[in-house]
Amino acid sequence: MTEEKTFKNLCSLTTRVLGLPEGSLALKSRKRPLQVARAVAGYIGRTEEDIHRSIIGKVLNRDRSLIYHYES
Repeated sequence: MTEEKTFKNLCSLTTRVLGLPEGSLALKSRKRPLQVARAVAGYIGRTEEDIHRSIIGKVLNRDRSLIYHYES
């Protein structure tokens, strides 16, 4: 399984657990529930799964510098 597929599965799991619409993490919305969900998925993707920042940014439709923020 590729890193991108693994992270997409993680995002799908995150949206189901938090009760968000499927695919909502890639939207440009800055609402608090979506920000928290992105941070959770990004943090787990980096620390637990060791997925590269550029892949996480690509799936979340954000630049990789935001992933540094999720890590800290």
